[in-house]
Amino acid sequence: MYGDGKHYFLVPAFFNTIHKLTEMGRDFHIVIRTFGYDIEDLMEEMNHFCHGTHFLYPDTKFNGEDGSVKRTISEDAWGKFTRTKESDTLHMKNGDVFHGAADIYEYILKVCSSRSGSVAIQDDWPWWAAHGEADTAGKIHIVPTHKEDEHHIFFDDNVELDRAHIIDTRDMKTGDPIPFDEAHDVYIVAVNTMEVIENQDYFLERIKVCEEKRASKDSS
Repeated sequence: MYGDGKHYFLVPAFFNTIHKLTEMGRDFHIVIRTFGYDIEDLMEEMNHFCHGTHFLYPDTKFNGEDGSVKRTISEDAWGKFTRTKESDTLHMKNGDVFHGAADIYEYILKVCSSRSGSVAIQDDWPWWAAHGEADTAGKIHIVPTHKEDEHHIFFDDNVELDRAHIIDTRDMKTGDPIPFDEAHDVYIVAVNTMEVIENQDYFLERIKVCEEKRASKDSS
């Protein structure tokens, strides 16, 4: 749909967040996640935005040129999760394969911290569906809770009021699930679709809530 110049896969609030965080001098990285088969469409739109060829943002540059930070998604920086009883595995388009929470986390961190761009991942919908859409079978979200200088936040509009539903938040060191009441509005955000469409600062406001809640938990 994006190619028609009228519709888009990524909401303007997402792009506004990138602009505002950059203006604020924040150090951040982007990992796009989806259960769907729209991952290449998402990558295409993200790359148009970064190259300044998006119809809404013709003057934007996040491609490493003219001193800009590179946030494009390369062919080597997208892949697919598969989940089994034995292991969680990330298969990258370039043939690289990573097993287990720690190795997957280290790989994603390496790509992001090397300033080589953003990452896109298709999650394992069949596994989630086969397990009754259980929280612990959803999109795996690996969190280094022991690292004060890193804060991983997963936004999804299928998170419910009383359970994660679609996100399986795990501690990076132990691999254990993080309870919903500990992860909610700290590591995961239940996105209100209407609000995110109407409010350009939606993600920025939710990031602030997550940071304040995490700081409060750390100080208690």
